[in-house]
Amino acid sequence: MSPATFMMVVGVIEIVAGLAILRILPRMEAQLVMDWLTLIALTVLAGGQYDIAVCDHGKVVGAYPHGQVATLHGDPWLGRLTMGRGSMSMIDLKENAAWPITYEQVLDAARRIQPFLPATALRNYPVLDRLLGCTVLVKHENHQPTGAFKVRNALAAMTQLDDAARSRGVVAASRGNHGLGLAYAGRLLNVPVTVCVPVDNSHTKNEAIEGCGAELVQVGKDYDEAIAFSQEFAARHQRTLIHSTNNSDVLAGAATLTLETLAQAAEQGQEIGAMYFAIGGGSQAVGALTVLRSRGLSIPVIGVQAASAPTLYDSFRAGHEVSSGLQPTIADGIATRSTYALTFQPLLHGLQDVLQVSETEIRESLRLLLTTTHNLVEGAAAVGLAGLRQSTKLKPHFAPGKAVVVVLSGANIDWNVLQSVVCQD
Repeated sequence: MSPATFMMVVGVIEIVAGLAILRILPRMEAQLVMDWLTLIALTVLAGGQYDIAVCDHGKVVGAYPHGQVATLHGDPWLGRLTMGRGSMSMIDLKENAAWPITYEQVLDAARRIQPFLPATALRNYPVLDRLLGCTVLVKHENHQPTGAFKVRNALAAMTQLDDAARSRGVVAASRGNHGLGLAYAGRLLNVPVTVCVPVDNSHTKNEAIEGCGAELVQVGKDYDEAIAFSQEFAARHQRTLIHSTNNSDVLAGAATLTLETLAQAAEQGQEIGAMYFAIGGGSQAVGALTVLRSRGLSIPVIGVQAASAPTLYDSFRAGHEVSSGLQPTIADGIATRSTYALTFQPLLHGLQDVLQVSETEIRESLRLLLTTTHNLVEGAAAVGLAGLRQSTKLKPHFAPGKAVVVVLSGANIDWNVLQSVVCQD
């Protein structure tokens, strides 16, 4: 059967079944049943002959000879259908750019950074479980030598540089943790590092960056303006620009977090039912999606943003990129005005959901982590837990009996913020 004939047969099945189902079911329920009938039809008719690409709500957008698209794009998703946002969801790789990183890049990044970074703990806290009503596995990236997961990203990117690039040095824009990771990696590898931060950046993070030997440049009113300056600086001084998100080596480094988490959960005999990630640029979440899809694991990945910085939340619901305004937030480490080229499409099509949490919810989660795990983290690191707490009250994204992973992404909290959180009634 040719691809054109195959698509025509599927279309006829959808029309006939749709007319029958609409007679007995409301529109929304009928759409869900149609999605499942599409899945059944594809499974039966394809018979292993075709790879199928499916977009939102089960709409079939392409049928390709088996192996052809996988060979062209090297993407492990093709040929598998997964559930997402209430119906089947998959990227059509003919319309969207290829997945930004491969599983092989993740494995290679893990090998490169392993000599510098021991595994961080994955722990369960019974008190936290009891309060949330589910098993929570806490990934302690706050125990990294820089106090944040982004040292993985920095080392993965910097260990890929040749000798000439290392001698010229690197530059980046950061709210703190990416810059701190680069400063730390630069000290280990003897690479000059310049970090551009907004003028209102955390003094604690600024001091930590300079303490690792990096040059600090304070410029711009927010992260996006600091990025613009860092791009000009890189061109002017022939430095390598290492973007905190739009860099495939950075994404591969972030993916090692999930690689490590899966291995630790398996050792502990825990089955993961969902993973919650605070999202700014989205390197953690895209890294997780890469590893999970490559291994054929249908674990839901949920993104969480501060309501004061809702760019991805708004874009996810709109189905396209939306630039949102920023309000002051305790989760300043994930506050961005725009989405990013390498991560937006994977996030849009790969995430099960994106939640937004209030400043009050973030502060409550900070205090909860302090009292139940005895770990002090920064605002952005508590956003994932805030999203999980919201889910348990409204609509759980995970099956009962399975563990939920929350990442404490960083511990570099500003002193003034710490005082306001701890001393608040």
